[in-house]
Amino acid sequence: MKKVKRILPALGDKKKIDVFVEADQVIVKFLTWVEGLGWQCQKTIKVDSDMMPDFQRALSVAARQLNADPRNGKESEIIPFPLVRDQEKF
Repeated sequence: MKKVKRILPALGDKKKIDVFVEADQVIVKFLTWVEGLGWQCQKTIKVDSDMMPDFQRALSVAARQLNADPRNGKESEIIPFPLVRDQEKF
């Protein structure tokens, strides 16, 4: 028999994420609130235990990018140095 453990959901106004642990996988559900119907599941992701480190790393990278200083997203203002392809030997 599979054991299911519910992790506390991340609640928003009309969106939420539920996370469950079931046997050897994590189940992530994205739900939205629909008037008259309640919470409706839009997407489900099942992540096997062997994929969890990569999944966690990918989420961390995405979170850092979202929380980064917006100035870091600008293109470099450094003028590139011209590349000399055929250099003479000194």
